[in-house]
Amino acid sequence: MKNLFFILFISFSACTKNLSYTAVGKSAVDTELDEETYPANGDYIVQVRDQGDTEWKTLFTHNAVTKKYSNGQLGNCGFVSFDSDFSKPVEIQVTKTSGSIGSVRIRPSFTNITYTQSGNQIQFTLQNAQKISVEFNGDIMNNLFVFANPPEQNKPNPGDPDVIYFGPGIHNAGEIIVTAGQTVYLAEGALVYGYLWSSDADNVTIRGRGILDGSKLNHDVNQHRVWLVGLTNGSHITIDGIVMRDAPMWTTVLRNTDSVNITNIKHLCYNENSDGLDIIQSHHVTIDDVFLRNHDDNISLKIHDSTATSNITLKNSVLWADRAHNMLVGPESSGGTFEHIQFNNIDVLENAQNDEVFPGVMAVMAADGGEFRQIEWKNIRIEDITAGKIICIQYTDAYAQQGFGNSVADVSFTNVTYTGSNASPSRIFGKDVSRTVDTVRFKNFVVNGVLANDEASANLQVNSFVHNLSFAP
Repeated sequence: MKNLFFILFISFSACTKNLSYTAVGKSAVDTELDEETYPANGDYIVQVRDQGDTEWKTLFTHNAVTKKYSNGQLGNCGFVSFDSDFSKPVEIQVTKTSGSIGSVRIRPSFTNITYTQSGNQIQFTLQNAQKISVEFNGDIMNNLFVFANPPEQNKPNPGDPDVIYFGPGIHNAGEIIVTAGQTVYLAEGALVYGYLWSSDADNVTIRGRGILDGSKLNHDVNQHRVWLVGLTNGSHITIDGIVMRDAPMWTTVLRNTDSVNITNIKHLCYNENSDGLDIIQSHHVTIDDVFLRNHDDNISLKIHDSTATSNITLKNSVLWADRAHNMLVGPESSGGTFEHIQFNNIDVLENAQNDEVFPGVMAVMAADGGEFRQIEWKNIRIEDITAGKIICIQYTDAYAQQGFGNSVADVSFTNVTYTGSNASPSRIFGKDVSRTVDTVRFKNFVVNGVLANDEASANLQVNSFVHNLSFAP
């Protein structure tokens, strides 16, 4: 079984308060750990093997809290992670430890993963690295996530003085300050309680297969809350591979940054305002192959200093917003400009908020004296959502010291599909004759298999302050 590398644990006893397992890595973790320090999910037993092998290997099933937007009900999802070069397909076996299986859904649906079932056990096969949700009986609050990673390359040396190294085990790190040229490495099997902060530092790297956990930080919205990862005033930044769980507020923040690459990270956060990626007056940021489940915007672009946020790309990713937006530009603008923004090859699994101010899988909140232009959504697949609008472009004065935005222009939607029945009509509204929405292009916009050729077939509301709206196959 040479091509499959197991993250964290290779033996696991489910459904007990104390867990017994063997850790993979340089140093061992205590063989008995309380769930309060190493949260486990006993609802699922997950095993993997290369196709053609006979021996199953059991993964440790981690736990992450979820929260329902409509009533605040809490749930517990499980997640597992492993590495493989996928020179052979990888078979996965999931046993549901309690209750019967009435239905199974594996998403994104675009992956077309089929399964076989025997009693309370299902099997399916992955052909490549990807991030999927396995949902039994329609339950999206207590589902299972499978994170199949490519192999890590060029792991850092723990003895390197420029490496902050967290090996396998539990680390109560608190504040982790990162300086210029440093790498923070969370090895497979590392559970790090704390948060990362870097200011005025270039060439910072955060990477690994471990977990950065904010559950021991203050979550009270009436007291000061920290960002789980905050990087300000830096360039040539890399974030790769880690899981970020239970951010008390915003999860990953870039402010005044340039030349940033974020790849293969995973967010599982339930607290109020736990935005996924907040990108503030930053430039040349590429986000690739990420999974974000947040109890607020998955990605939110902002400006706090009247300059610009530009050349931002999010691609090849899976988004799940239990509240607010999946992809948001604005409203915080401070009179600055958003331009050259692209979202490409995205699967949206959930959105739940539908009100007059904050709806929208794909949204522009034109506020705060901002200019919004050259924004593109391309190859977006949206599954049925709990509630909300697929598109919401409108002027607002929410979170705005300078009132409404100044302009919205050159927005495009290409190869976008929505399949479902729960979405409310989308909305594109200008504010008045001087604050319009100008030049919005729809190309191959499909709703429930029907190509949209006008506002009605797109389930779209527009007002008289929208100009140059077009539809094309």
